[in-house]
Amino acid sequence: MEIYQLKVFLQVARCLSFTEAADALNLTQPAVSAKIKSLESELGSSLFYRLGRKVQLTDLGTFLLEEAPKLVQQEEKLLQQIDEFKQGNSGTLKIGCSPAISEGWAPRIIYEYRQRYPGIRTKLNIFDSCHSLYEAVTDHSIDVGFSETEFTDFSELSIRAIDQMSYRLIASPTHPLAQQEWGSLRELGQERLVTLSENAASRLLFEARLLELGLSLDHFPQLESVDTLSLMRTYILQGNYVGFVSEFELWNECESGHLVAIPIQEFALSADVFLLLPKRIDQVLIHSREEGKKSKQIISPLQKLLDLLSTKPQLFPGRSYKDEDATDLQSVPRFRSLRYSSLSFVQKAVEDLEISIGVQNSTIPTVAAGIITQKLGLLEHYLPRSGKYSQVKYQIKWHDFTFGTPIVEGLHTQKLDIGVLGDYPLLLSAARSAQSQGQLEHTILVSFIGVNPDGSANAVLVPHDSPLHSVEDLQGQIIATPLGSSAHGMLLRVLSKFNLSSSVELCSMDESIRKSAGRLNPIVTGYAHFSPFHELALQQGGLRYLFKGDLGELPGFYGVVVRRNFAEHHPDLVISYLRALLASQYWQTHVPSAHYLISQWVQCPMELIQKTFGDHPHSRDHSLYVPDPQIRSDWVASHIQQFHGPPDHYPFQSINLDQWIQPEFLAAALKQRDS
Repeated sequence: MEIYQLKVFLQVARCLSFTEAADALNLTQPAVSAKIKSLESELGSSLFYRLGRKVQLTDLGTFLLEEAPKLVQQEEKLLQQIDEFKQGNSGTLKIGCSPAISEGWAPRIIYEYRQRYPGIRTKLNIFDSCHSLYEAVTDHSIDVGFSETEFTDFSELSIRAIDQMSYRLIASPTHPLAQQEWGSLRELGQERLVTLSENAASRLLFEARLLELGLSLDHFPQLESVDTLSLMRTYILQGNYVGFVSEFELWNECESGHLVAIPIQEFALSADVFLLLPKRIDQVLIHSREEGKKSKQIISPLQKLLDLLSTKPQLFPGRSYKDEDATDLQSVPRFRSLRYSSLSFVQKAVEDLEISIGVQNSTIPTVAAGIITQKLGLLEHYLPRSGKYSQVKYQIKWHDFTFGTPIVEGLHTQKLDIGVLGDYPLLLSAARSAQSQGQLEHTILVSFIGVNPDGSANAVLVPHDSPLHSVEDLQGQIIATPLGSSAHGMLLRVLSKFNLSSSVELCSMDESIRKSAGRLNPIVTGYAHFSPFHELALQQGGLRYLFKGDLGELPGFYGVVVRRNFAEHHPDLVISYLRALLASQYWQTHVPSAHYLISQWVQCPMELIQKTFGDHPHSRDHSLYVPDPQIRSDWVASHIQQFHGPPDHYPFQSINLDQWIQPEFLAAALKQRDS
């Protein structure tokens, strides 16, 4: 018995006429008669009494008239469901995730998904271990998985980062930490700290980060572990504990103001949220998307979810996205996630490896290469801990200097491995490498840090009542400057340009003069300095600018110089330092409170920080320096060309820039960041 036979029967039964039924069905009368005869033959009984041109229903016909519409309606419903299924608007989507993802991330995604596709059922499965999530994905118990842990070395899985998540401290609104802009793990030793149990992903990441920083759980004598977020909430509210969780955990409590989230310096970067699919399914989806560009294709419930995830900023209206100006997640420096294949990666270190870094933290344009990287613990995070470094215990020594000359000396005497230098001391290092003939350690330039495009970052100041008003007035005068600094280089260029090199005496500015609140040594008539020191001196009063910059708009810059021998033996460590620099610059330019924290760390007025980098982290308008790691070899060459004179006074002509500038380290750091 066919459904269409029933439809013909119902039309005849309603019309009680084969002819009228044929007209209504747009069939011939013989065709209608044939359908009814076939149906009666299958049933073994007549459905109509034929009374000439009129017909009457038999008892069986009357019964079928009452029941057949149900079958027809069922067919229509089934066809509609099939059509919806073909369009991806029905079915069941099975999602699996870790407990942390299930707290704040997955519910919002699922809610929005159900609002858009109410015909598709969703089922959320929460997995306490990475292994159980892996098995559920590979045996197709679930359609898709989400985790904050990166699954590596699984050829049958397709894994990609689809969102970011951060880690933070949680406190009650009355806790003293709740009033702070940022917290630091190094400063929590005396706090009551509560974390989730030992197997929780956030706890494992917490311990791994402590290991990187040279700390341990012993640093927190009042540490409690709890099994649920409800217990953690109780400890925080009733015991005045501070909790450590991901941003998705206790999200609602923080949004409502019952709890307060505090960013952590050592977790300043966001980590990844990963999507897990069987590789075969992912390949099918990729093929379907390609075919969909050519013709209308069925969109599966899983593909609809993936399409929804591309609109994630709208799904979390209360969330601050740190990658708002990035084209994709791959271009954003991020925190290295735990890996499922290496969750027990902690190994006992048996070899100490010291890395000595010379920085200039009080020189504001260089803070990303020094104090920010140091405070956020980014170098520790990016240093390699596998292969030949699997049993290494790093000893990072930060040496802070007020100008570049001692850094140059430290690099060439092997007391420093990495140095942060301005344009002139940077060239002095290159010249010493070119002329040493193996007697001194050679150096290489691996990265820029920041650039001053118009070269206005150095200045010469004189007392307010000084008779000096122009460069020409410097003839016969004595100018104090940090010898070997970028200000020294600027002054040499200006004096050479005005043919005053032999008629102006330059002397060193000792520590007491640099800290004398602007008072000059009586034997000098002015001094040259670099930013921010000349601005600080000007604020003390009694001084004015004679001129700023080198009067030729030669761009200024700071760079990273490395001992060649160190780079050859430990290229991975140089790359790690540059990855930390990139991450520091990203944090500096994307975190609203970055300028405030920098001013606190280096004890420099906020207005000078803003003058150096712009009014806001995102703003580059009216900024003195722009963070930029890309080496401009043409700028370096232009600096060399500005110096004319005998080789013993201007030794830069011997520099081979093709050998000294090695951008491949930065290229590797950028590639690793984007991988």
